Amino acid sequence: MGQPEDGDRHDGDRHDGDRHDGDRHNTVTATTVETVVQAGTIRGGVTGRLYRFTVEMPPVVRRTVVAALVATLFAGGAHAVVTLVLPQFAPIYKTEFLVDLSGAGAAPEDFAASVESLGKALGNSGDDDAVALRGFGGECGAEGNTTQLVDFGKDNRDEIGNAVRAASPSGRATLLRGVVEATADFSEPFSQDAKQVNRIIVVTRNGVDACDDDRGFVEEEMRDRVAAAGLAIEFRFVGYQLDDDHRDNLARLATGADAPEPLLPDSPDELRAALEWVTNVEPVLRSARQVIDVFDPTVADLNEAVRAIVDGRLDVADRTIDDVAPITADAEFENLRSRARTPAAVDLHAKTVQLRDRQGRVIEAARQLLDAARSGTPFGERFEAFQRAAEDYNAQVDAVNEVLAALRATSPGVTR
Repeated sequence: MGQPEDGDRHDGDRHDGDRHDGDRHNTVTATTVETVVQAGTIRGGVTGRLYRFTVEMPPVVRRTVVAALVATLFAGGAHAVVTLVLPQFAPIYKTEFLVDLSGAGAAPEDFAASVESLGKALGNSGDDDAVALRGFGGECGAEGNTTQLVDFGKDNRDEIGNAVRAASPSGRATLLRGVVEATADFSEPFSQDAKQVNRIIVVTRNGVDACDDDRGFVEEEMRDRVAAAGLAIEFRFVGYQLDDDHRDNLARLATGADAPEPLLPDSPDELRAALEWVTNVEPVLRSARQVIDVFDPTVADLNEAVRAIVDGRLDVADRTIDDVAPITADAEFENLRSRARTPAAVDLHAKTVQLRDRQGRVIEAARQLLDAARSGTPFGERFEAFQRAAEDYNAQVDAVNEVLAALRATSPGVTR
C-alpha cells in the first residue's frame, strides 16, 4: 500500500456554528501497536507496636474537643465531596434556553410553532446534558420581566416542555435583560460547571429590545458575569420571522457575544430544523470530532513504523510501535453514544466503533509484519495482510466521512 497522499486526508466542511478546522482524518499505511500494562497489587505494609494513652479531662473540655474533631472531619469530608466526587457527576453540556415569552408579535400560531419545535429538539438532546429554561417578556424595569422557569437538570425535558406550553405571552420584549440574567444563571451558588460546554440558546421573535437598546452595556455585563464565574459560555441565536431591522440588531448582539450569525427561520419547518441543529446536531458533530481526533496521531505513527520496516530500519519501527498508545477513548465514545438519538447519529456512532475495531486489526497486522521482518524471512505475505487491513480501515474512514458530510448538510442555512 502506498504512502497517504494529501487527498487521503478527509477534511470536513467548516460550519461557523461548529467552529472547527475540519475533521482531518488520515488514512492508514501503518498501525498502532497495542501496549497493555497490567497493574499489580501491593500486598505489603508497615507494622509496629500500638501504644495506648489515656488523658483525663473535664466533661466540658472533652465535649468541646469532640465537637472540634467532628467539625474538622466534616469540613474535610465536605471539601473532598465538592472537589473530588461532585465533578464526576457534572453534566457534559449545560444548556439554557432563553425563550421569547413577550406579547410582541406573538401570533398564537407562531408561538405554538416555537413550543412544538423546542419540544422536539429537547427530545433528541444528550442523556448527560443539563438543560434549563428562562423566559423574557414583561414591563420595562419591572421585577420578573425575565424569569428562570426551570433550573438546570438532566431529567427535566418534560418539565421544560410543560412550562413553555403553560406560558401566556405578554408584556414587552425584554431581550437584553434576559440575555444578561441568563448569563448569571451559570454562576449560581453550588451550580456545577459543564465538563465540556456551557451555552445559551436564544429563541426569539424579536431582535430589538423594547425597553433598552444599549448593546454596549449588555456586552459589558455579559463579559463581567462570565469572567466572575470563571466560565466560557457559548451563545446561539435563533430569530423567528424577523424583519430586517430586527435581523440586523440580533446579528449585532450575536457579534458582541462572540456567537455565529443568527439562524433566521421564516417557517415552522425551518424553525424545527434550526432548533434541532443548534440543540443536537452541533454537539454530535463536536463529539464525533473528539472521537476522530484520537485516531490521527496513531495513524501517523503507524505510517512511520511501516516505512521503517520496509526500509530495513527495524529498531526505529520497534520504538515507534512501542510508543503508540492503544486506542480506547471510552469517554469520547460514550459521549457520542449518549447523543445518538437520531438515525444519522446512531449510524455515526456505529461506524466510529467499527473504525476503532478495524484500526485494532491494522495494529496487529503491523506487529506481525515487524515480527516477520525481524525473523529475516520474506515478509511479502505479512505485508499483503497489512495492506488488506489498512484498506479496510481506509474504507471505514470514507464511510465515517460520508455520514459526517450528510450531517453537515442538514445545516439550516437560514442565516442572513
